[in-house]
Amino acid sequence: SGGTESGPGTTLAQGGAAFNGSFGLDGGRVLQLGGSSTATGYVYLDLNASDPNTGVSDVGAGALTIGSGATLNDQSDGGLYIYANNWGPGDDGSAAAVNNAGTFVKSGVATTSTIATRFNNTGSVDVESGTLSLSGGGIDVGATYQGAGTVNFSGGTRMLDAASSITGNATFSGGTTTIAGTVSAQFLSVISGTVIFDAATTTGALSQSGGELNGSGQLTVTGLATLSGGTESGPGTTLAQGGAAFNGSFGLDGGRVLQLGGSSTAAGYIYLDLNASDPNTGVSDAGSGALTISSGATFDDQSDGGLYIYANNWGPGDDGSAAAVNNAGTFVKSGVATTSTIATRFNNTGLVDVESGTL
Repeated sequence: SGGTESGPGTTLAQGGAAFNGSFGLDGGRVLQLGGSSTATGYVYLDLNASDPNTGVSDVGAGALTIGSGATLNDQSDGGLYIYANNWGPGDDGSAAAVNNAGTFVKSGVATTSTIATRFNNTGSVDVESGTLSLSGGGIDVGATYQGAGTVNFSGGTRMLDAASSITGNATFSGGTTTIAGTVSAQFLSVISGTVIFDAATTTGALSQSGGELNGSGQLTVTGLATLSGGTESGPGTTLAQGGAAFNGSFGLDGGRVLQLGGSSTAAGYIYLDLNASDPNTGVSDAGSGALTISSGATFDDQSDGGLYIYANNWGPGDDGSAAAVNNAGTFVKSGVATTSTIATRFNNTGLVDVESGTL
């Protein structure tokens, strides 16, 4: 509940630990948890702490390890915050890490708990309530993320290997997360940063308001995809089986195909760029995107500000000329906007119903 452990030794808590208040590790210290551990109240765990007697930090950061078969249950109502102080060159806390080989559970009523250091996971993360924010990156090997809450990959560089999986809710709001494993999520949200899906991914619903969604794997959305910002790129396909709701500015790039099933709508104003750029870098991947309206599907342009589908020209080799809208279903213009425009190729084997204004 207080103080600091430092030095190159290891504290092996075979029976677990009860965390409350502010506690620190420093100077290469390892705290290895066995058994069942808990965090209650509020918990600030500094993995590059200082000597409480002098205020001076020893060189080197600490590490918190959850052993195989052990559990750390975050039951906090004030939130758990694991971080590492930066004391300057040579002691910046960058080596601090939480290493989970057991089970990390977030079950408390706190809205958000945060691990701002590296989080290396070869075990299981069960977010039963609220949000667990992982902002320091890390490596996942054979790892599992599950639960009714949300894991927020919010910073750093993270790689989930082919044996890792996500079966709960996930948000991507910073950094770069590459997923080679299985994703069968209830809800996925892309706000900022980059997420790369390199294997088949399924989610009940998708929301993208910013950032870049990339990868070679097919992303299947069984429910509604809400698309209001950001870019999707890479050679994969996003299959929006339940349709999509478009609003604002959204882009496709790098050979990405967005295939619409069900009933899709465009509301407000919509700028859909089929040769967009990465919002994080401003750089466009080679190749254009394509929007496909599947047989039996409907795209209803209900916009009052107009729908404008176009393709940026980034120069030789990426001029947007391959961008296309492919309609095998029904395209409807029903909104009050005077004019909507498709400035890319429009290949039509279905029906176009212009109920109002001009297309």
